[in-house]
Amino acid sequence: MTEKVSRPTWICPVFLQRKQTCTTGFHTVSPLDVFHLFAIIDRQGGIFIFMRKTMTKEAFDQMEDSQLGWACIEQVLLPLRGKHPDVKLQAFRQCNKGQQALMMFRVFFDHACNSREEYYCWVSELLTKPDTWSGVQKGLQYFGADEMLALLSETEAYLRSRHRFGQESKRQASVLDLDGDEGLCQSIDQFYHRFSQVAMITHHRIANTIRNDPHEFVLFEQ
Repeated sequence: MTEKVSRPTWICPVFLQRKQTCTTGFHTVSPLDVFHLFAIIDRQGGIFIFMRKTMTKEAFDQMEDSQLGWACIEQVLLPLRGKHPDVKLQAFRQCNKGQQALMMFRVFFDHACNSREEYYCWVSELLTKPDTWSGVQKGLQYFGADEMLALLSETEAYLRSRHRFGQESKRQASVLDLDGDEGLCQSIDQFYHRFSQVAMITHHRIANTIRNDPHEFVLFEQ
């Protein structure tokens, strides 16, 4: 039996029986061990499938902390790259609480981790988006990542006092801000150095949460 997904312009959850397959025009998914599948349908009619990660228990147990965190959310994030913000928001709402927390961590971490300039610019950008910034903080709270929360709180207080970033501000941060401003440069250096250290602890806390409640994030192959 084959169930075809209709193509309206919203996100619809698709619930499949164990012996059904889903044909989307892009993929054929055989959900032998999958009980909850979502079809994301954007305004151009493109369908993107995501679900909780399916893997073997052996692969799950062998993953390092940072690998495990990414493996459990990549099937959600990768299809959303370059998509309209409304599509991303609808996808976020379809995730469970653990996936939402992991998604918001990646929204922050993946844009801030490569350099002090990226850390400065991305945190500054997030401060102009209160809902997203709050989502990042709630995601970290979910994982008990108190060290990263404290660092972001200190970074926020410093940047707000320095540049008055916020929802009402039209000022955008730039890497050029760090040129010729010794005080700003030294402070961001210190924040980023701590961020690099705290990131390892945060990955560990996220991985521990996943390992303690794996069924929130993965489906084990039989």
